[in-house]
Amino acid sequence: MPQALIFHTDLHLSGYLQYSDYLQYMAEKVLEVIDLQTVFQTNEGATTAVDKISFTLYRGETLGIVGESGSGKSVTSLSIMRLLAMPTATIASGQILFYPKGQAKPIDLLRLSENEMRKYRGSELAMIFQEPMSSLNPVFTCGYQVVEAILLHQNVNKKSAEKQTLELFARVQLPDPHRVFNAYPHQLSGGQKQRVMIAMALSCKPSILIADEPTTALDVTVQKTILELLRKLQHEEEESIIFITHDLGVIAEVADRVLVMYKGRIVEQGSVYDIFKKPQHPYTKGLLACRPPLDYRLKRLPIVSDFMTAIPTKDWFEIEEKPTTIKEITDDVIVTHDEQNARLTDLYIQRPLISVENISTWFPRSNNWIGVSNDYIKAVDNISFEVYPGETLGLVGESGCGKTTLGRSLLRLIEPQQGSVYYQGKDLMKMTPDALKKQRRQMQIIFQDPFSSLNPRSTIGNAIIEPMQVHELYSSEAERIKR
Repeated sequence: MPQALIFHTDLHLSGYLQYSDYLQYMAEKVLEVIDLQTVFQTNEGATTAVDKISFTLYRGETLGIVGESGSGKSVTSLSIMRLLAMPTATIASGQILFYPKGQAKPIDLLRLSENEMRKYRGSELAMIFQEPMSSLNPVFTCGYQVVEAILLHQNVNKKSAEKQTLELFARVQLPDPHRVFNAYPHQLSGGQKQRVMIAMALSCKPSILIADEPTTALDVTVQKTILELLRKLQHEEEESIIFITHDLGVIAEVADRVLVMYKGRIVEQGSVYDIFKKPQHPYTKGLLACRPPLDYRLKRLPIVSDFMTAIPTKDWFEIEEKPTTIKEITDDVIVTHDEQNARLTDLYIQRPLISVENISTWFPRSNNWIGVSNDYIKAVDNISFEVYPGETLGLVGESGCGKTTLGRSLLRLIEPQQGSVYYQGKDLMKMTPDALKKQRRQMQIIFQDPFSSLNPRSTIGNAIIEPMQVHELYSSEAERIKR
């Protein structure tokens, strides 16, 4: 069977086969999902997260799954891996058939015991999780965790497993693989943790790799390398990939076929060419329209509801299409150059809201014989800038370049070695803990990893109410709940 059928030329999709032509080449199934239904039990009753979906994955194929947050993409992948949080989540019905290489009869993964499933999970089916921080064990080094997976599924000794781990770290472009091998998850950036997860998933050369937003925390240069690595391994090992993402640009680059999910159902599927060039469902049209253009600026972005209305019915949603075009939405909302220049002029005649002067945050790398640090990682090194009221300042750079450390340093969640941060003329570096606590009401941070930022023992409502209580906002608990 040929291994290179779809030629990914560029984002214009001119080199893709039509869906009808594509299917005739795909002969060998590796996974078949039939009428899968996954249900969550909540205080309000049962909620169907995945609603009787069916699809097939072929050997050597990359199948993209796209849809907005909450559409059922990740729950589908967790159902396949049988990693749902029981008994809150259950697979109510359906079949998940895995076709081992060289074996005609499929295995229904839903009929396996947990011990039997462990033999396949990791060796035949592997997953790159969306949240690297919560997927890695904080009390073990990153190297230990990858070595553990290799020893569990491969007949090799520890020395060989360690060598494989270091090679994998190098392949996913982790800087200084030996340092990462001995580092704990909290000592790495978000993008570096994500690459450790990718190395772990690839370690046993699975037949099926489920990649759930695998490049979300990566910068574009590393993202390109990881995507090329996945393609290379796919070609070498005849690996099949289920690639879950909200990034339609990535899907255009890596996928052969696409499933579009909305509220737990597959509303459209086809080749990449058909989905991008000839979308049929209004939801798909809306998703494609929501990508921000790079050649001009809009006063508002198109959204899915511009293209469709979802009317709740007894069983699901009735979709009512709006005959809207992108041109109709954006004609009156394009920001002109004169308007942009006028806004910048208004911004920069104001007094800066934040002034950062020569801020440096270093982390000790090694100590001398008396325990004094003699070598540092200069995560943030002598940075100065200003932010004006009403301005959005973008901070970009490769994974591990110091973006997150700088953000934490500004709020003194990490204490800088030197420098000043002035907020409305007040130097945050000279504030007492009590004064800084009051000031933090005015300066907030949205963390990169929401799962590890929220207390799993607290409800969402209590988590949001807590800072209102700390800062004594509103006169009663009822007002906080309403807010």
